[in-house]
Amino acid sequence: DGLEIKPLMPNVWFRVGTIGMQLREWDTALRAFSEVVQQEPEEGDAWANVAAIHMHNKNPAEAYPALLESLKQNRNNWRVWATKLYACIDLKKYDEAIQACNQLLDMKARRNAAEGIPPLEERCIR
Repeated sequence: DGLEIKPLMPNVWFRVGTIGMQLREWDTALRAFSEVVQQEPEEGDAWANVAAIHMHNKNPAEAYPALLESLKQNRNNWRVWATKLYACIDLKKYDEAIQACNQLLDMKARRNAAEGIPPLEERCIR
């Protein structure tokens, strides 16, 4: 209700989106994160969440542009690269899937494997 009165509160919208995702209220979460990216287009985490919701809804075509926007801000976020890999495979954008795979390999080489980057075989063989 408060967001209807003061709709220009991206930090509150982000929280609403996060709670929506936790509650599996995907439409609410998508609306909230969409509000965030309209108000703050450079908010890479919100773009990543928009993409994640679209991928959850099995809509890689909608996720793809959100992933590109997220990667403008989140170049070092392996989760966004992994999601881009999935989306590109689903969309038959194999050249970009290979690029995402290479980026994940580079990130894995630079970081300790314990930092959570999963084995790429799990990502590439789906």
